[in-house]
Amino acid sequence: MPVARPYQPWVSWARLAGIAAVVLIHVSSSLVNTWPGHATAAWQAGNVAMSVARWSVPLFIVASGATVLAPRAETMRDFYTRRFVRIGIPLLFWTAFFVWFNAATSGRTPTPKSFLHGYLSGQPYFHMYFLYVVAGLAVVTPFLRLFVAAVPTRVVAAAAGVLLALACLQKMQQDLYTLGAANAFNLFVPYLGYYLLGHLLAVTTDRPTPRQRSGAAAVWVAAMAATAAGTWAMYTYVGFAKGRVLYDYFAPTTIVATVALSLWLRPIGARERATASSASSHPWPRRLSDLTLGIYLLHPVVLVGWRHLVAAPALDAGTAAVLGYHLASWLVVLAATTVAVAGLRQVPAVRALV
Repeated sequence: MPVARPYQPWVSWARLAGIAAVVLIHVSSSLVNTWPGHATAAWQAGNVAMSVARWSVPLFIVASGATVLAPRAETMRDFYTRRFVRIGIPLLFWTAFFVWFNAATSGRTPTPKSFLHGYLSGQPYFHMYFLYVVAGLAVVTPFLRLFVAAVPTRVVAAAAGVLLALACLQKMQQDLYTLGAANAFNLFVPYLGYYLLGHLLAVTTDRPTPRQRSGAAAVWVAAMAATAAGTWAMYTYVGFAKGRVLYDYFAPTTIVATVALSLWLRPIGARERATASSASSHPWPRRLSDLTLGIYLLHPVVLVGWRHLVAAPALDAGTAAVLGYHLASWLVVLAATTVAVAGLRQVPAVRALV
């Protein structure tokens, strides 16, 4: 059976781009969450920022599929043990932490019921669903490895396309008609298509031409522009509650943007290989990308602290002041969380949590 895939430089860049985009989404959300009934300059800037970053979480899943779905010589027990250490332990700890943090920042006292709800819902805080998605994908990965090893690549591609189409339809009806509910046990299902897409990118040997990469970049930009323009129109005509449908990670424009960006990133460092075993000798994008899970987990705490120390100006305080504050917030939160996680990973007892 094949061994683990060699280092893929584009995966590190995908994770770095993804974490920057995730933080941008959470910083910019306050700009679009208040709809004044018309598109102010500040609202429109927030809409653009949100639109250009919607591929963030899907790209993380694509990168995960590119590295984890490779068949390798290990037992299911070994695989589950490794994934529990990497995903299960942080999931257990951070779910409890964010149930407490959510209660503490809301002036409430957490109860046993609130902790149980946090674990069963898979969403103890607005960003924590991601760990439950990754955990669910880990559970089915050994079986998906058998699938991708046994069938032709075109069948895997067809499966990825069908799964993404179904996820798109399911999410659209859920957003528009509020039918169905996600929980800790099914949050991962819609992401299976992105997961298989990552595997396809990892096994392909064809290198896109410069013209093809330029085409992918153009499609990526067009998809994000369509998200921004479409969201503006929907906010205007249907309001805040249902106007955010194109922000979904499974909206048609988001799927197109994610695929296009993945194809554009794929050739980066295609001839590179990590030949040394020590972490200190790995390329710096790889070492920095190792911090992305911790940054993802911790950045909301840093964002809350930043907003407590430096209050946001009122939306009518002037476009320059509002946008300057949010740009500074994005840079400060991203940098401060990166430094914090790098420090925490030097502490043996804490390293497993980030």
